[in-house]
Amino acid sequence: ISCSTMGCKCCKAAEVDLRSSVKQVASVVVDDANQRPDAEEVDQVAKQYPHLVEWAKVSGFRPEHPVAVFPSLSGVQLEVVESSLKPGWVGEPIWLNLAETIQATLLNATTNVGETKRRENEWRHNIMMLMDSDGDGNIRPEEIKEFISTEETLRDNDIVKKVLLKDESNEMTAKELMKELRLVHDKMATSLLMKRDHVTSAALTTKQHVAELPWAKHMQLHDGWKDPQEGGIKVRPKAGLVPMEYLYGGDGTSRFAESLGLGLMVGVTKKLREMGYEEGKNIRGYGYDWRAPCTRLEERDNHFSHVMEDMEDLVKINDGKKIVVITHSLGGVCAHYFFHWVAKSPQGQARGGVDWLAKHIHSFVPIAAPTLGAADGSHSFLSGNEGQGLAPSIMSYCDRHVVIRSWLMFGMIFPAGRGLMVQPARSPHWIRRESVLRVHVLTVNKVGADEEMDASDSGGTRYVKLQLHMPKGCKTKTHTLNTSRQYLRTDAAFDDWFQFAWQSDQIDGARLKISLMKSLSISALTDTKITEETFTLGNFEDGIPSPTQRLVPGRKCDMTLDIGKGFQIDLNLRFMPPNGEFGSELDFRNDDPGAQQCGGTADAFTSKEKRGRLIEQLGEKEGSEWKPEPEKGWLFAGKKKVEQESYTPINVDEFMVMDGMDYEYKNWKECYAGDPIWRECATLAPPIRRVKLVYGINVPTRVGSVFRHKTKRYDRDEPATGLKLDTHCQVDHPGYSITDGIVIEVPGKTPQADDATADPSKMTFGTRASGDGTVPYWSLKWPLTWRSDNLEVDDPIEVEGVNHREILKTRECREVVFGECMSCPTHYVEFWLDKFVAAEAGVTGNAQVKLTWHGKEFKTEKVSVQSEESDKEMLVYRRRFVFGVTEEDIRSNNAIGFQISGSKSVSGKSEDDPPMKLKIKKILEESGTITSTVKFGTIDLEWRRYWYTANNQGMPAKSNC
Repeated sequence: ISCSTMGCKCCKAAEVDLRSSVKQVASVVVDDANQRPDAEEVDQVAKQYPHLVEWAKVSGFRPEHPVAVFPSLSGVQLEVVESSLKPGWVGEPIWLNLAETIQATLLNATTNVGETKRRENEWRHNIMMLMDSDGDGNIRPEEIKEFISTEETLRDNDIVKKVLLKDESNEMTAKELMKELRLVHDKMATSLLMKRDHVTSAALTTKQHVAELPWAKHMQLHDGWKDPQEGGIKVRPKAGLVPMEYLYGGDGTSRFAESLGLGLMVGVTKKLREMGYEEGKNIRGYGYDWRAPCTRLEERDNHFSHVMEDMEDLVKINDGKKIVVITHSLGGVCAHYFFHWVAKSPQGQARGGVDWLAKHIHSFVPIAAPTLGAADGSHSFLSGNEGQGLAPSIMSYCDRHVVIRSWLMFGMIFPAGRGLMVQPARSPHWIRRESVLRVHVLTVNKVGADEEMDASDSGGTRYVKLQLHMPKGCKTKTHTLNTSRQYLRTDAAFDDWFQFAWQSDQIDGARLKISLMKSLSISALTDTKITEETFTLGNFEDGIPSPTQRLVPGRKCDMTLDIGKGFQIDLNLRFMPPNGEFGSELDFRNDDPGAQQCGGTADAFTSKEKRGRLIEQLGEKEGSEWKPEPEKGWLFAGKKKVEQESYTPINVDEFMVMDGMDYEYKNWKECYAGDPIWRECATLAPPIRRVKLVYGINVPTRVGSVFRHKTKRYDRDEPATGLKLDTHCQVDHPGYSITDGIVIEVPGKTPQADDATADPSKMTFGTRASGDGTVPYWSLKWPLTWRSDNLEVDDPIEVEGVNHREILKTRECREVVFGECMSCPTHYVEFWLDKFVAAEAGVTGNAQVKLTWHGKEFKTEKVSVQSEESDKEMLVYRRRFVFGVTEEDIRSNNAIGFQISGSKSVSGKSEDDPPMKLKIKKILEESGTITSTVKFGTIDLEWRRYWYTANNQGMPAKSNC
């Protein structure tokens, strides 16, 4: 019965005919009712109905409570509701649609051709649009002239003067005026660029980027939860159960989708349908836009109000029976928020609040829910690299980055600080201790040149080479990066970003060499250096120019540097030492402690008491909190080792600010810390009656990431992160391992708290386990702590070695669902058929036992009777029957039919006796094992029976025998 794959080899082996030597078989007769059946014994009911659904029907499981299903992240198909950009897509799924996916792939491949030129033109257009002072989207001639009048370098330019004199009567259009000014376009671009730089932040990302290709545009959100501002686009989840059962297709393509691994909730919903549930009648899907935070679904779509209305109808048509809410993964977080929203929001309270929940919700079954978040969630959002399969096939890497960071639902699964209190952990994210220099190269111009460069410098394109020579003591000596290539008359606008990183707290002594290079031409085999100059960074004075001594950590420093031969370069520098001076205007270190999963000190949740208790319980090696360390030899400069800590913990707030995610940071704070319900209740017990947990365990599971800064050039307006995983680090802890910067819980080895509600100074850490491959162990188990809030929470069902998605296909998960949703057995009755004994020698023939329950017949195989004088009492045939008994069976006092049939030579009769009727009430009044002998002609059947109660899922629990 307990086998999760009935029909497997072990089950088939159990069906071997046991008619072996009489003495061998007789020796395995079990007289003790508490002894478990041997492997060779066959449950005839399970044999006849090997699959869970068939067996459950026979055992008495019947639909009772209506079911509400909340799917997981990416667990429901999304469809295009509105789109002026792609009208033909309206009404069609976009997540996931095979035809549109192929079309997007082809479009992405063709769009990449000429991508550099397209981005250059788009950048130049955006720069020129800075002259649009009234913001109407059009540049008027007077706006061009107004801009020129405010810029001294343009106002005094001879070319500009001639053009303005020519249009003294103001008859030129904007297009004609710009054409006349074509020789000073570069000078205008540099002036506009400098103007923009003075009024914007120097962060790598200061605004929301917009995806380029149609598919990505449709999947992107504005402000993390709103529909895109352009294209008239509206994407929403498809209604019904099928869109959350399969990621692709529907009823007609379900087998194909499942074969591709695209099955979602179908592992549970299909079985419920087979048990008699009908969509709309007693099971409904409540899909939600999993891209958006649950805290904004009501404001945007009235989502939770609609859910309440629909649930009221579901309860009504089911005669007032309450709903079982079944969720998977992120759906559990969404449903948890929904319960609190009903209780605390004005809309929910207007419908009854807590009383509404008591009237409509029977229980909550969160399957593999990340209640305390998951390191996968924060890593995907912060690094922007989730959806690896989508880039570069369906969309570009840039679009992938833009789209992923526009989905603020990731905030729902940022790791909560409470998770750090239940294992040897201090922070889920760490960063290598490095200094960073960000360089923004704005323009290059030749002083005193009005029209063209000297003949010797003309022709070809120019670029700037930056070489950063590190301070003394750094293992890496030099980094070299180049700007984009631009044509240079008198001015060139580059607008290129650079980031340099090195392993040191200091910038003093570093040197920045700036070279103006001429690109390779037909007459030259290599690029030609036009001029260069070296500048000391910091406070060293050794004869080298040092205009950068005024660098203040974290602050942008604007400067114009002479690099020789009359050339000047406009740039700004920002030095960020590893002490956290990011130079951000965001107030992310205020006195507000924040809230769980909302950043702030509340998510830096470890303590001195916990650390002391870990050491006391587990010793120094296993009890120390894990932290990354450099690989052996990685941080050595010559033979001298770096003495200070090489890595520091970093929380989500710091990560966003450090990486220039000002836009995302503000939206995240507004959606989560700014939502009073989430802020108060993110990890608290929901105001309902009952919770039942089921999840997989002991699969390697990410619990942390280790980052370092990149050294690279960023294309203009390129959406990208300045951080990457650190592949040169290790974790020296037996309970954790690390690969390429990803820290994981080790199955069966990671120390976990036995009771998360215990006082930190008294907490014990005897459990050794890991999560399900996606969600860490205690994030899955956290609802168990809700018992302290008088919530009924059964012991969780932990399925060994099963991952986050496969849990939906397991027998254990389905048993939990059946037990919560259905009327099910409260007791089980077992019958053991031990042996036939011949009354005399010379008896030949056959005999068979038949039991009847709920109109179903269960038979043994026919036993061949051939008794001899010496063996007449040793004819043995051993079989086991298990029948589920429901409350209805007890009320109706149903009976189990028991009948023996056989050949006339054995029974002595031409007809079989009618079956005995064993009334259920009488059986349940018995105690212990009832042994009985039934006479059948010339043979006797010796058999036993006993009963026991079912477990909480209505399944056999022999421990209750």
